Amino acid sequence: MKGVTPLFYSFLEHLQMQKEKIAYLQLIGKLEDYLVKEFCFHVYKESDRKVLALVNVYKEGEQRIDICLFRGKNLRNIEIYGMIEAKYLRNRHRLWHYDAKDEITTTLKKFRNQLHVFEEKTYGGYNVNLLSKTNEIYGLIFASYVSENKDK
Repeated sequence: MKGVTPLFYSFLEHLQMQKEKIAYLQLIGKLEDYLVKEFCFHVYKESDRKVLALVNVYKEGEQRIDICLFRGKNLRNIEIYGMIEAKYLRNRHRLWHYDAKDEITTTLKKFRNQLHVFEEKTYGGYNVNLLSKTNEIYGLIFASYVSENKDK
């Protein structure tokens, strides 16, 4: 099983192979939901179907964490080994000249508060045994930049 960081880097390679598709999709709308789900599927494939990545597993009263990585022999005996907060930053709202840079500072402030040492033993009703040596929640930022200049 791969650790969380190698999954990030292999996902970058995966996105690079789809750059034309991603470029088009960023012009038609916000991509955060798509990229989070694409990352989850990537984790599943890269782990030979041994890691299940789920979004928004939290229970009421818990911090909402975007992605939890699960490992285990069966669904009754699984644990969370990775927690990831994801954010999407962009300079434009779609392809028109509507600036989105005013969202970036607010998004990053929220992100800073969401990333911390996770000290609980359970989350969303599941046992937590984080792979991170410091028991921290990982951060994943997707940045989208639309240029004024035509670029193939």
